[in-house]
Formats: sequence, C-alpha cells, structure tokens
Amino acid sequence: MPKSDVHVNQYVDMVCGQIKAKKVHSNISKEIACHIEEQKDAYLRDGIDEENAVKKAVAEMGDPVSVGQQLNKLHKPISEKSIISLTLLLVAVGLFVQFLINDGNSGFSRFFIYTPIGLAALTATFFCDYSFIGKYSKYIFGFFAVACIILYFIFGRYGNAGVYYLSLLFIPVLSGVLYGFRGHGYISVIASVLFYVLFGFFFLSSNAPSAFLQISCAFFVLITIAIFKRWYNVKRAAAFIIAYSPIFIWISFISISGKLTQILSLRQTGTNNGYMSMWIKSLIENSKIIGQGVPVNSNVLPNASTNFTLTYIIFNYGIAVGIAVIILASLLIYRMFRASFRQRTSLGFIVSFSATLAFTLQVILFILVNLGYDYIPVNSMPLISNNGFGIVINMVLIGLILSAFRNTNLVFEKSIIYKKSNIRNIFNFNRKKENL
Repeated sequence: MPKSDVHVNQYVDMVCGQIKAKKVHSNISKEIACHIEEQKDAYLRDGIDEENAVKKAVAEMGDPVSVGQQLNKLHKPISEKSIISLTLLLVAVGLFVQFLINDGNSGFSRFFIYTPIGLAALTATFFCDYSFIGKYSKYIFGFFAVACIILYFIFGRYGNAGVYYLSLLFIPVLSGVLYGFRGHGYISVIASVLFYVLFGFFFLSSNAPSAFLQISCAFFVLITIAIFKRWYNVKRAAAFIIAYSPIFIWISFISISGKLTQILSLRQTGTNNGYMSMWIKSLIENSKIIGQGVPVNSNVLPNASTNFTLTYIIFNYGIAVGIAVIILASLLIYRMFRASFRQRTSLGFIVSFSATLAFTLQVILFILVNLGYDYIPVNSMPLISNNGFGIVINMVLIGLILSAFRNTNLVFEKSIIYKKSNIRNIFNFNRKKENL
C-alpha cells in the first residue's frame, strides 16, 4: 500500500473512531477521502510531490479527534419527544374512555392487554432501520398481500378486520415500492399503477371498502409526490394521465359489479347502516356542550368501545370533550407531518409521510362516521377505540415515523441513476441491493 494511502486511512480511522454511529462510517470515510484527494490534486498542480501533497492535504483537514467529535454530534440518533408524549397521552385517554364505557364485553381488559403489546411494537420499530422498506419493499409488499389473501380465504368475512389493518401497513410499504421504482421512466409509473390496481381489486372484492378507500387515497397522494419530485424522469402530464387512469377503472368496475348501488343504499334509513347513521346524527344533535345529552329513544349505543367511541364521548360527556379528543389527535397528526417534512432523504420523507397518511385517513374516516356524515364502515379510532390488532398496527405506524426521524442524521441520500426503461430491470428481485 502506498504511503499516501496509509496517511489517508490513518486519518479516516481516527475520525471514525470518534463517531459512535457505525452506519455512517462508510459515507463519512468516502467524503473525507474525497476532500483529501481534491486538496492533494491542488497541491500536485502547484508542483509538490505526491507524498508531501497528501501530508499537507491531511494536515489541512484538521485534528482528526476534534473533527470526529464534531461529526459525532452531527451524526447521532434523535427522537421526536412530542410525538411520543402525545401518543402516550392518547393511549391514556383511550384506557380511561374504555374504562368508562365498560360495556360488559371485557373491552377495558382487552385494551389494557394490547396496549403494552402495541408499545413494545412501537419500541421495536423505533429502533429498527426504516430503510429496509426501501431495500426490500417488493418482498414485504408480497408478504402482506399473501397474508391478506390467507386471512380472507381462511376466515371469510370475519377476517376483514385483519385485512383492513394489514392494509394500513401496505401504505408505507407501497411508498417503498414507489421509491424503489425511481429512475426507470414510464415503466415505473405503469408498474406502480399495476401494483395498486391488483390489490385494489382484492380489497373491493373482499368487501373491505374502508381499506380500498384508504389505499386509493394514499396511492394517488404518494404517486403525485413521486411524479412532482421527478423520481421517474418523465413528462409530468403524461405520467399523471397514467397514474390517475385507475379512477376510470374503478368507476367502471363499481358500476358493473353493482357495488355503487350497494354503497348508495346505505343512505336509506331502512338498512342497518342507514339507521345507525340517522341514530348517530340524532345523538349528536341532542348532545350538550358539557355533560350528558338529552335521552333519545335507547341510550345504549352498540359498538361504543370500537366503531362509535367518539359518538359515545360526545353524547355522554359533551361536545367540548369530543372536540378536545379531536384536537389531541390533530396535534399528534400535525407533529407527525412536521417530522416527515424535516426528513433529509427522499426515502425517509416518503416512508414517514405515508405512515402519517395511513394514520390520518383512519382518524378522518372515523370522525366522519361518528358524526353521521359518512356511510363507509371503519373499524376504530387509532389509540382510543378498543381493537387489539388495530392498536398494534397503529403503534407500528408511529414507530416507523419515529424511526425515520431517529435516523435523520444517519441515512444519506442516494442519487437517482436513470436507467433505460426495461420491464426486466424494474422487476429484477435478484439484483444487488442499493446502499440507501
């Protein structure tokens, strides 16, 4: 090994020795070596011999211990304490509300059991490296697809709750798929649409309209972001036409299959869902600002611990209390979006943004249902309603956001390498994984 290389390697090793986060050592080593090489070339042009040029270039970099300590302060894990605090506060509210409901179905006990499981899932996800979603997104996407199909065919319609909550994890995984398709031109957009349409048909066919609606909203938002960021190096107008083409497919499919008639029929008061909608509106209209509302027929609200927790809170404890719960959830969502937009890498942004989107869509749909303005069934309010599997899944989503934020200073952006559009390239699972 040339003496010049020895000097450079010794300097780099001393710098990296001060940095605790080993995952950044490779990138920092390359950056330092590149700076030294550039300075060495400048000295060589001045007529200095190579060995002395390297020594001077290394000396100009500064004391390696001091440089390493400064880089260690810059490249270290960070945490978003406000998200953690608001999450714990919402969980505490959920526990208290479930205790108050006490509908005789062991709801509080179930919530109490699943909460530590969910917190454990959040902690595990928090300490994971979220970038695995970008590296192995197609494999993960396939795994969850198979899991949803198995749930549906084994448990039938009783497996719809599991399908619904697994579909929430599809959203950040889908963001990883969109990220992995970068640089392949129009094939990227077409492949993304195919991934979405394939599972959209599954969710529609498996009678999971909430899952379909949330997946659809998330896809169109995420593909729009990807096209605007020029991930695929295509003309935006043409890309948007391709990306939004599934809208016409769904209109045709829903109309032909009769599902549109089924959805619209929910507005009729003769159906169970239509009756529930009218009843919820009646409860809301007879609610007070503070305290229990004016009795309306039967005050027993079915599924109060799961589907209609917010309605229960508003009618029994007042509109002000319901608004306070909504504000608390909104604050958490705001902090999630804020953490997403603070990401320095495209992968960190799209993963945390998609996880926030999955959480936000649940809250919006739940609020609409609980105010009587929406007729698409939704399972529960994240962190507050009693649904064991839902608590765990939403904790994982929050953990992904926290993981991306934690690794903000530890993951480096990778440049897009634009490649010739080739269907074999984009679906090649065996190629060497990118170092994200």
